[in-house]
Amino acid sequence: MFLKRISLLLFVFILCSINASSQYSIKGKLLNLEKKPIDFAQVYLLQDSTIIRRELTDSLGEFIISQNGGKYILNIIQMNKIL
Repeated sequence: MFLKRISLLLFVFILCSINASSQYSIKGKLLNLEKKPIDFAQVYLLQDSTIIRRELTDSLGEFIISQNGGKYILNIIQMNKIL
């Protein structure tokens, strides 16, 4: 099934940009091995095992999370499977 292959994520583009208020934007696009977008995946920004932000990828597999600077973990889940 196609969703089982989601765990074989080809790549995630992460582009960070800084604005004047020391806020960072993490932009990404999730694609599978066939280079098709992974839509409606849950993207979590964690700090010390605490969820700081949560976003869903859109129909193109894209997401944006804005947060102040710091050390974070990016966790991506689709259909209850961590990618």
